Amino acid sequence: MLKSPDDDLIYEVLSYLQNNGSAAGAGSVQLYLTGRGFSVSEATAGRILRKLETSGLVEKNHNKGRELSDEGQKRLRELEEIKWQYRWTEKFMDTIASLKKDKLIQLLEACRPVEIGIARLAAARASQKDIDKITNNVEQMEKCAKEGKFPAELDTEFHCLLAAASGNPILMSVIVLLRKKQENALGIAAIRAKVGAASCEDHRKILGALKWHDPEIAALAMKSHLNNLVDTLNRKE
Repeated sequence: MLKSPDDDLIYEVLSYLQNNGSAAGAGSVQLYLTGRGFSVSEATAGRILRKLETSGLVEKNHNKGRELSDEGQKRLRELEEIKWQYRWTEKFMDTIASLKKDKLIQLLEACRPVEIGIARLAAARASQKDIDKITNNVEQMEKCAKEGKFPAELDTEFHCLLAAASGNPILMSVIVLLRKKQENALGIAAIRAKVGAASCEDHRKILGALKWHDPEIAALAMKSHLNNLVDTLNRKE
């Protein structure tokens, strides 16, 4: 499904006209749409075709009906790309939907190369403002750790702040999605509590690498940090 019912309808009509190979009238469009699950009359199909013609997406071919215009072909390609993105996103979300141990381990393994790369980029690109924000986060986590608390939101915030400091908005979007999924996972809170103090130390090491602007040390510190979490999860019954 596309962003709106109108987009779905436009896609179906444009797709039909392209695959039909010749001009089509309201009657044939109405039959096609009905077969695709749309409840439209022939009069409605005619109005849709006129609207598409006004928009420049179809053009009249004498008395034979309407056919796809060059602009219509361009719009159809755009809608096909959007549909592909939606299908890919749905498939991806289905893949990580499970919160069972094996899926969570796979999720953490998927995060590892992404987050190591983020740490490396953040160390090279972080501004003083970025470093100040991450410092504040680390200090909050250390304060909570002394009280025996390990809030998931602070851990998520740390990794999201790192992604922001990398200067790559695509990485930021990926890590927000993956981290929020981890945050909701069953049992992850207990695991964080078990490695909580070590996680604070790991975060402090990563922060130090950012302050030194040393990408390799940042990457090594992140790798160690994530390996600790995966190892603890592997040992968990």
